[in-house]
Amino acid sequence: MEGAKAMNFTTRHLPMFTAAFAEISSGSATAHPGHWDLALRDTHVEARIVDSWLVMTSPVTAPVLAAQLLGWNAILPGWVKFASDGNDGPQIRAEIPIDEEPAGGAYVRDAWSGFEAAQTILTGSDLESGRPASLNATSQADLKRLCEEAGWNATLRGENAVAIELESRGAFHQATFAACDHGLRAAVDLAAGGEPEAESAEAIGLFLLAAAGEVRMARPAMETAAGKAAARFEFIFSTAPDAVQLAHAFSALSVACQVCAAEVKALRNPDVARDFLALRSRAEAGARSISQDSN
Repeated sequence: MEGAKAMNFTTRHLPMFTAAFAEISSGSATAHPGHWDLALRDTHVEARIVDSWLVMTSPVTAPVLAAQLLGWNAILPGWVKFASDGNDGPQIRAEIPIDEEPAGGAYVRDAWSGFEAAQTILTGSDLESGRPASLNATSQADLKRLCEEAGWNATLRGENAVAIELESRGAFHQATFAACDHGLRAAVDLAAGGEPEAESAEAIGLFLLAAAGEVRMARPAMETAAGKAAARFEFIFSTAPDAVQLAHAFSALSVACQVCAAEVKALRNPDVARDFLALRSRAEAGARSISQDSN
């Protein structure tokens, strides 16, 4: 019954998504119910319904290091991320949960703005920044209320943020929720330290981009400042989120910490990073060999 219920309300939202795609993309086309192809500049975006989620993807064809993609994730607006999808390589990706009463069209437009921003970065242009006017006056009390409406206890952090303890077995991870250049950011830091060696940076980048292809909503990012490199998972809302969407975001950050925090810390060790890269290289070579044999 639950599966049938999910299918029913997902099907009800198909016309809304179709209308939203027609509005944002001059080249939108329905491949079949729940699957759309959208034109974006000189590339395309595929959108499809997967397990009560709207998943949007676009390939990254330019040769870019994984560490660079992590750095770009740190400056993207909400809903979108650079990620990796197995043998298909890097991609631009967004995942929008389809709930009983979603503001689906608005989230699609936000995600599309993110795809446009990602394409701008890939072409070597600078992004415009600026906090949405509607969120300029968001107070700590407002942030705390939003978290508690979503079912997550929050405590005040500094002058402008709140902190939320995530659900992560065997370890303590705390996210912060505060205003940023693109809206409101929920973020949790992973292992920090000095700027990693090149092999560690690439290993961490490859690992986190692969995780981003599996953990919905959560976006990995890395920033270097004052000689220290900090990796994090985050989610950004360009408008004040409702309780359901914020709960999804904190749950996603919890899962990301559970499956990635210890591994990222280990990959800061150059020896571990080299072993990881060697294993990945052998696995890719094996996959290519199998593919060639089958052809």
